[in-house]
Amino acid sequence: MGAAFGPLLCKSLRPGEVLTVLKNANRALILTGLVLAAGSAQAANGCAPGTFSTTLSPDRNSTSFLFDSLFAISDRTQGPGRTTCSLSAPVTQAKGYSVFSVDYRGFTTKTGDQTVTLDGGKKGDRVRLYNPDGEVAEDYEINRRMGTVDSETLDLSILLTAEGQDGDLDAAQIFLDTLDVSRIGFTTRESVKGSLDGLAEQRRSLLAGVDTVAGRILGLTDPFAGDDYISAFAGTEGLVGFNARWNATEEITLMGGLAGYDARQTGTDADNMLIAAASARYAIPLDDGWKAFGEVGIWGSPDVEAKYTRDYINAGKLVSRTNDASGSLIGGHVRVGVAYAPDTQNEFTAALRLSRSALDVASYAETPDADNLFAAALSGKSTVADTADVTVMWTHALNPTVDYSLFATAGQTFGNGDAVKADVDWVGKATGGWETRRFGSVGARVGWKFHENWAVDTRASLTVAEESKPRWNAGLQLKASF
Repeated sequence: MGAAFGPLLCKSLRPGEVLTVLKNANRALILTGLVLAAGSAQAANGCAPGTFSTTLSPDRNSTSFLFDSLFAISDRTQGPGRTTCSLSAPVTQAKGYSVFSVDYRGFTTKTGDQTVTLDGGKKGDRVRLYNPDGEVAEDYEINRRMGTVDSETLDLSILLTAEGQDGDLDAAQIFLDTLDVSRIGFTTRESVKGSLDGLAEQRRSLLAGVDTVAGRILGLTDPFAGDDYISAFAGTEGLVGFNARWNATEEITLMGGLAGYDARQTGTDADNMLIAAASARYAIPLDDGWKAFGEVGIWGSPDVEAKYTRDYINAGKLVSRTNDASGSLIGGHVRVGVAYAPDTQNEFTAALRLSRSALDVASYAETPDADNLFAAALSGKSTVADTADVTVMWTHALNPTVDYSLFATAGQTFGNGDAVKADVDWVGKATGGWETRRFGSVGARVGWKFHENWAVDTRASLTVAEESKPRWNAGLQLKASF
């Protein structure tokens, strides 16, 4: 009758229930063996060769371990039970950063005064994963994520403990039945570095755009000599504003103004900005129509709101995350040069300019999720851009009412390798920046004095820069002299 009853029982159970019955039967056999071998010590190695099986998925990204007898049980005569296990799962792409989901599944039973624990993790970095309170008799499932760097294997360490009290009628028991390791993320150093370089480039573009606007406010391509004036101007580079010039003495000239700027023209998704700038120039007359001059300028914007986007590759897929960040910007320059006026119709100038701009961005952190495993937390840091350029210009008066200028600039923005700093999940500290890049521009201005105190200037320029598309700009300026 018993022989017939077994098949009938199996037929009445679902597949999952059959597996549970088999597991429980296996545990019962193990415990029976322990009772028959009372007084013998448990083996320290709970996953010796031949006591577990391994299954590797076809893509080699998942590994499953099925244990025959990985357990710990308290012993009234020999104290707490302790069992260890060391395993290695293969890493498909060793060169880079891999993230794994690790699932521990097993069974435990204990009374309220007994203790069972599961410690697990990477070899040398084991942590407490499971330590139930009170009286339990349950299946457990624990999930943890682990990472590797430039490793061909994920090396795991497991410790099971079971501890009872003197006089316990039932032993404390903990079993580990299966361990499943699945790779859920992978990226490379190049991808992480490239993503932060992209953030740095967005900041550099913003700094370069504001530097250009400041130069426009401060009249860097205006004729060296000129009347006092106040003006309104606008340009296709997304700016509109006003500035003023005051020749305080024959040697000292002051410039300043305000401009609204559509910072999206830089390629960075930034809100409109209000930029203020001011400068002071001192000129020393020399012989035969020559003058030497020096100038200092300063500009800034107290509120810079922008969206910064970071892109990287995770397991062959593009991950893109955009975060809002606020900040402020300040910059300044020193300019030295010479001006030469051989007659009343012509003027030549040449100037060397050194500038530094700093963009302070508040710290922010991306939200990690299933796709964005390698989320970045950006530190609050000043991103600094240093630029040196030389500008030459010729201005010629056709008659008392019409004049024009031709100008050209060549320069470079110096590299900054750690323009942004971040702490990237599963990677650690990382930086991004840009390399030195050269640029140049040519342009022309035409001025028409249509009234004794009123004039209008039109200008156009072409700017080319390494790793950027050529950019045309045009502008209009209305001046009222006084």
